[in-house]
Amino acid sequence: GKVKMFDVIMETIDLDLPAFMGTLFSYAANPGLIIPAVLLMVLAIYYLNSVSEAYQNSNMELKKKMQMARDEEKNRRNNTDSTNQVMKDLEDLLPNRSLTPPAPPPQPG
Repeated sequence: GKVKMFDVIMETIDLDLPAFMGTLFSYAANPGLIIPAVLLMVLAIYYLNSVSEAYQNSNMELKKKMQMARDEEKNRRNNTDSTNQVMKDLEDLLPNRSLTPPAPPPQPG
């Protein structure tokens, strides 16, 4: 038997597959290619994860803004009705029926 599983796999590839496949697998098994590939995958996963979190945060902020705009519009609609009623009540109480201040008297001059 062989000492390492790698040797068994490489022998099987050399004997059972065409020659170019053996050289291809020997290049692919080189640690000089595997380590950078693993590092590249880790960095890509980290990047995609951080971008995903940023998109989720921006979606939450936009949802909050849309909810605030909806609430503000609702309050504006409700306040105009109640404000109009309050203004009508105040106009009924005032003697001259106007909330505008009277014009100042003309200056002699």
